[in-house]
Amino acid sequence: MQLKKLELKNFKRLVDFQARFRSGINVVKGPLNEMGKSTLLDSIIVALFNNPKSTAKELEDYVSWGSAKQYQTSLEFEDKGNTYLLEKDFDKGTIRLIDKTTGEGLDTFKEISEKISELLGTSSDNLFLCSSCIRQDQVSEISSGKKEISESLEEIVSGGKESTLASQVIQKLDDKISEIRKGLDRPAKIDGSLKSLKKQLENSSRDYT
Repeated sequence: MQLKKLELKNFKRLVDFQARFRSGINVVKGPLNEMGKSTLLDSIIVALFNNPKSTAKELEDYVSWGSAKQYQTSLEFEDKGNTYLLEKDFDKGTIRLIDKTTGEGLDTFKEISEKISELLGTSSDNLFLCSSCIRQDQVSEISSGKKEISESLEEIVSGGKESTLASQVIQKLDDKISEIRKGLDRPAKIDGSLKSLKKQLENSSRDYT
């Protein structure tokens, strides 16, 4: 999925806002903190995943200060040659997804959530966040030289509360597999669990023959 255009109404400090995205990596920057960078990311998550009929308290926190109406989101994106428009009105509780290429449309949250999950490859907003963007603090760690770029990206994709590299997880799995397979491919002082089970099976077979 490639994001193309985002329009917002009454979404926190982004009262009447439009943004266009290019292919590849898009960098969002501002001269100071509290300029709306995090709010922009929040709006994309809300536009993709949240139900406009929800009464969750955290969704009310996104309403612009002093606004009598809740917010609206409009997200245009492309996937495999098709252009889609996803519109949500949290004031009226309405939602619709239009395939602008075919003219087909959906207007229920369940159907649209299933379609978005199919296009993104996940229904998890947390997984989407971990795999689709690099936050400001993560960028500063890369630019400062404290971490290699590859390690920083691995941590982002791996997600989780603790600092874990995907390569470390893979190495642990490889070590565990090697431990389990000890004695199968070549003699070992201490057999792994698979070799031990194989011996037990062979002994049981001899007992019953």
